Amino acid sequence: MKLLGQELRFAGRQLLRTPGFTLVAVLTLGLAIGACTVIYSIVYGIALRPLPYPRPDAIVRLSQINGSGQRDPFSDPNFEDLRAQASSFEAMAEYSPGTASVIAGSLPLRAGTSTVSHDFFDVVSTYPAQGRRFIDEELHQDGPRAAVVSDRFWREHFGDLQDLAAARLRVGGDPYTVVGVMPGGFDFPAGVDILTPREARARNPFRNGQNWQVAARLRAGVPLAAARAEATAIARRLKQQYGNTTSMFDVSTIPLQETLVGSVRPLLFVLLTSVVFLLIVACANLANMLLARTVARRREMAVRSALGATGASLVLPLVAESLIVATLGGATALLLATAGIRSISFIDLGNLPRTAEIRLSWEVLGFATGVTWLTALMLGMVAGWRSQQPDLADGLKDGQRGHTAGRSVAFLRRGLVVAQLSVSVVLLIGAGLLGRSFVSLLSQDIGFRRDRLLTIDLSSPAPRVRPTPLRLEIDDPSSLARQAQINERLLDRLRTLPGVMEAGGVTRFPMSGGGSAGTFIIARSTDRFRTMPDLLAFINLPERTGHADFRIASAGYFRAMGIPLVRGRLFEDRDGFDAPHVAVISESLARTRWPGQDPIGQLIQFGGMDGDFRVFTIIGIVGDVRERGLDAEPLPTLYAEYRQRPLNTFNFTVVLQTTVDPALVVADARRVIQDISPEVPPRFRTVTEVVAASVTNRRLTLVLTTSFAVAAMLVAVLGIYGVLSYLVAQRSQEFGVRIALGAKWSDIQRLVLGEAARLVLVGVALGVGAALAMSRVLNGMLFGIKSTDPTTYVAVTSLLAIAALVACEVPAIRATRVDPAQALRAE
Repeated sequence: MKLLGQELRFAGRQLLRTPGFTLVAVLTLGLAIGACTVIYSIVYGIALRPLPYPRPDAIVRLSQINGSGQRDPFSDPNFEDLRAQASSFEAMAEYSPGTASVIAGSLPLRAGTSTVSHDFFDVVSTYPAQGRRFIDEELHQDGPRAAVVSDRFWREHFGDLQDLAAARLRVGGDPYTVVGVMPGGFDFPAGVDILTPREARARNPFRNGQNWQVAARLRAGVPLAAARAEATAIARRLKQQYGNTTSMFDVSTIPLQETLVGSVRPLLFVLLTSVVFLLIVACANLANMLLARTVARRREMAVRSALGATGASLVLPLVAESLIVATLGGATALLLATAGIRSISFIDLGNLPRTAEIRLSWEVLGFATGVTWLTALMLGMVAGWRSQQPDLADGLKDGQRGHTAGRSVAFLRRGLVVAQLSVSVVLLIGAGLLGRSFVSLLSQDIGFRRDRLLTIDLSSPAPRVRPTPLRLEIDDPSSLARQAQINERLLDRLRTLPGVMEAGGVTRFPMSGGGSAGTFIIARSTDRFRTMPDLLAFINLPERTGHADFRIASAGYFRAMGIPLVRGRLFEDRDGFDAPHVAVISESLARTRWPGQDPIGQLIQFGGMDGDFRVFTIIGIVGDVRERGLDAEPLPTLYAEYRQRPLNTFNFTVVLQTTVDPALVVADARRVIQDISPEVPPRFRTVTEVVAASVTNRRLTLVLTTSFAVAAMLVAVLGIYGVLSYLVAQRSQEFGVRIALGAKWSDIQRLVLGEAARLVLVGVALGVGAALAMSRVLNGMLFGIKSTDPTTYVAVTSLLAIAALVACEVPAIRATRVDPAQALRAE
């Protein structure tokens, strides 16, 4: 230990004598490890950190699987049968997250809400930290309305109250008593602040009424495979028993953590791979720098060896120097990582789950420390291996004359440069592919205009709806006419505001997530639809059915959005609440269901969506809209008139087409909404913001990957610059002799650039090969281009080759300026 302490002090003095090298080495390593730590923190917080519940691996998400293999929500009867028959689960619960208008105090606000069945708290094995869970008398439709709220909601809105019974809420217009407060940090379903009992809502008796997400907890000792097999067997029995009245063929049983992160795992993998590659490039560059120092200290090592130093005493000085550099780099990395993780709260992370759990934890600190010391060990071993000089005379002479290092050192340094260039090519090609894909995505025709549009999300208190075996029964049917009148007044008032050209509304704005879809029936004038069994009689007739998205909209919606009318007409004033029901369909629906025909005048029955059995008459065809995202094909869609089908318009998005900056209209629009519906909290967004939010994950991936790729390219270019600079310095006598013997400056420059060109060509070739081999990784993340896109490959390799050769021009010019007289005297 005493010897190690002496060598560490000596190594520290050596590093202080070369502050330039020390600073570059520490910053190179610090930036690379810091970036690696930040990304690992994101990956760990989102995908690897166990869920904050007891036995989190026992919590699974269940979904119905239909005949097409797609996962659907559960219906009440199917859920009840599965819960009653399955023995692999100790608890199973329904839940349905959403957003509602809430009044806590005096001001209305939008809050995440979810109804949960009574076993929900047992599934997550987490219970209110204050108060209690729901009791039996609250688990009935006519029982007292109770709510359990999140810790953050309680602190923000009832922080001064000591008595839960004094806390009052209005959720969707109904009064609720707060009976419990969940522990701090509890966030399931994600973003939900208010839990209410599912049993207080009516049971839907139809097996195709798929409205509920389901979570369950495995019994202790029951493996996931056994539970999955049992659920599958039950689903098949139910299908055999109930036939086409249920669309459930199987049950999907997936760990809850997998369902949360499965969609973003490719993104996280690309980010982690990119930053690891950056770390490899940085370590290779640092190894090159340390090799240069090792060669420069050959005389010192030869003297030590001549004085009897062997083995560890030769390796220890260079290992100590590497350890100091790596430790300083690691400390710098932790400082940068801490700042980077704190800045995450200011970055839009889009739809990434569990972002609140991203922090610099002990696990991440351990990862950073391990990377730092592993780097130190690797670099120290490389440097120490080169310090073992078998020929002392050569070492002393080389130290005197400054000749080039041996072939093995030269080969190793060139190999490190080639490795840096190869990894940089892989990163740059990946970033280039993602960039071209992103541009291709943004250039897609989305079916509506993007500029000068303001959206206003509204969530009004809705009436209670009770499904019965025959139809949906509404507690207050007159509320539908009132809601239709409110929406009409609202649109009329907003249309008159200064700077507003048109106003319209739709039940689900494109690219906002979610949406309703279902099976419709092509009706005939002789058909009679009065009850749900009347609809079910046609479900098994494929020639009479189809599948489409279901939207409710106003005529102003199409005009404001710039969605073209292809044929027929839009909704008009005559299409009022009591008029015959009419519908507008999208081009894709007309094309898929009535190919080569004119669907105008056709009758459609879509009563399963809202319980209204009146038949639609198709009056118009409009252009397709990318409802589910820029990268999703337009879906067949039916639009109903908002005054005729107002049940779903209690959640309504108003769209304003403006002649000015949409932000200038917000204040006036807010006053109109407060005047007409003071209990409804609006949310304002421009369409540009909505579209941008739909591609946030792709943009984040592109920005981070490009940053790592550019950083790797700069480090690699610096690496080849350093190698050539060192080469020119070591071969200055040779170049001087060549010039003295008549060589032209162009010959010397060509000699140096030829060396650089060989390294660049080998590095680029290996990088292209590696990129092609790894191209399948990006296939699922690209849009509009292939992972072998030749334009990207040519552009990236040309960029890197040009940058590398430009960097080599300076050493090449320096080589031509060697004084031949000094070179000859040295010889």
